[in-house]
Amino acid sequence: MKIKKYYYCLVDANNKPDFRFIFTDKKQALAKIKEIKNSLQGETLFVAKKKRDFFIDGIKRNFIDKNKKVDIKKGCLVRLKRARVGLIDMIAPETYFETIVKETSKLSLQKESEIAKLAQSWQNSIQRKNKMAGRLASDSQENTDSLKTKTLSLTTKTEQAELATTGLPVSFFNNKSRADQFGQNFSYFEQKEERNISPFSFANLFLKSKAFYVFATLLLMVSFSTVVYSMNVSNRKIKSALEKKQKELISQKTVSVLGSMDVRNLKKTDDNNEEPIDKLVMEVLEKFNRYKEEKLGTALKKILAGTPMEKMVPYIAKKDKVVAAFLVAIAKKESNWGRRVPVLNGQDCYNYWGYRGQRARMGTGGHTCFDSPQDAVETVGGRIERLIKSGIDTPQEMVLWKCGSDCNATGGWAAARKWIRDVDLYYEKTMRATNKTGGKQ
Repeated sequence: MKIKKYYYCLVDANNKPDFRFIFTDKKQALAKIKEIKNSLQGETLFVAKKKRDFFIDGIKRNFIDKNKKVDIKKGCLVRLKRARVGLIDMIAPETYFETIVKETSKLSLQKESEIAKLAQSWQNSIQRKNKMAGRLASDSQENTDSLKTKTLSLTTKTEQAELATTGLPVSFFNNKSRADQFGQNFSYFEQKEERNISPFSFANLFLKSKAFYVFATLLLMVSFSTVVYSMNVSNRKIKSALEKKQKELISQKTVSVLGSMDVRNLKKTDDNNEEPIDKLVMEVLEKFNRYKEEKLGTALKKILAGTPMEKMVPYIAKKDKVVAAFLVAIAKKESNWGRRVPVLNGQDCYNYWGYRGQRARMGTGGHTCFDSPQDAVETVGGRIERLIKSGIDTPQEMVLWKCGSDCNATGGWAAARKWIRDVDLYYEKTMRATNKTGGKQ
């Protein structure tokens, strides 16, 4: 047994063949793949991310377990490819496949084109003859039969010239049997052409093609850009109008809505009351700040009660509550709130934060010696304020207080992580306490 001929069929990613078509030409197989992929016919079943199957006639829902999560979408969303099929001489392709798509011969297409031209010429000739017969039908009944005979058997010079273009003799069309046979061939050709013209189908539109998706994406991008541009232009116009209006209002010294006498009296009243109003505002602000300092000081006294650092509470309370929380937390880690401190000549240096700024008076361990508790809070608190303004506002970032630029040179990362945990513990505890009682925002 020998292989009779090679054919081509369509298979999916699981090598499952499509038994609807078998092709003699591989280009027709590729064309069919594009047609199926761009069509909305059939349904695709998604069982998992990479497991899917295509059903041309749709999926019967009653065959699917209701408890199993699946997804069904219209159209063919699986990967199709062309596969070569070799059939031995004793097996016919139609045994397994429904339709054999044969390669169209160029010669047969030329013959059909010639037949179409001849048929068109013949049809035009018959129409002209019928018109002539209609015009002559008004004559006497006796001459009607002879006129029809003459009309069907004779042709004018113009008709002979037109029929000559068909390549057939005029006598061919005067012979009734041959003309009927030609008309039958022409009607068969018309029916065949009608069969080849596919009706309009929404499923065969290009809604699933890449060109459609690219076009839709570009359209959305252009629309979005247009909307953004329009909004920016509108905002600039509104901003310009508001600025112009604001300048006009500022440039106007007075608005004459009162009488001239009332305006003069009003100016005098404002000039007399300007100083008392400023004093009142300042007094209110001072009272408010004292109130907040008292609240923050109350919270800090509860935390630092009985420690050497308690004497610094009045100065720490004047700081922002975030700065105050770092002052308390770092002092707890570095000196246990003043219980382990550097000294100079046996005297307390008030350095409870391990601060090493260069000064004339330096204590043990290379630490700075401050002149008073207030000097210590102002110096260290100012340093912390600058770090917070630069974006270092968490215990994790504030670890540079211990490490500087390299934590490996100051005890390693294990010690650094321990420093972060301890400081974070007392930082959060201080923040919670100040939030309960109030503090400077």
